Amino acid sequence: MNTQRGFTLLELMTGVALMGLVLMIGVPSFTTLMSNNRLTSQVNLFTTTLQLARSEAVKNNLRVVVCPSTNGTACATGTDFPNDDWSIGWITFIDRNGDGIVDDGNDCGTTVAASGDDCIIDYVDGLNPDFMTLVGNTSNDFIFYTGLGASNEAASWRLCDDRRETSGSSEVPEDTRFARTVAINNTGRVSTQAAAAACDFD
Repeated sequence: MNTQRGFTLLELMTGVALMGLVLMIGVPSFTTLMSNNRLTSQVNLFTTTLQLARSEAVKNNLRVVVCPSTNGTACATGTDFPNDDWSIGWITFIDRNGDGIVDDGNDCGTTVAASGDDCIIDYVDGLNPDFMTLVGNTSNDFIFYTGLGASNEAASWRLCDDRRETSGSSEVPEDTRFARTVAINNTGRVSTQAAAAACDFD
């Protein structure tokens, strides 16, 4: 006797409806999770840069600069650095003569203490401009640490992603839930927190 049986049409429709409900609930949550993880990873990337700069300054008792850069060999200025947006990328370098300029674009390697020139410790080639902005409020478009681990000024950067909320028929910048602030005080200590203002992502 044949005991095999398939799904009835009603069972099939019920299963499809349940699957659609699960996808409707689960996909937005997964998308939000991925966006939050991406935001956190970018915050960590920048805070790691600042911590590295401070550590190298203390270790070598030399001035170490972090500045925006589009090419990994020099600090960006003018049209290469619009709206104080550090998401173009940034470099960390030893600035022996304190002029804020990379006088030698070679990597530091293992000859940091022996070399007489500036040298680049690290280069981050930027965030995806379609998804992230990293806007700083430094007065000189760079930050530096002294051999004592202190920074030249208190400064902050606001990291935003491209999430928006709908207001009527138009999209407006998302609220502060999806913005983070990275800040340093004059002692050079790095901290992260929720941003005090909403992102203005264009």
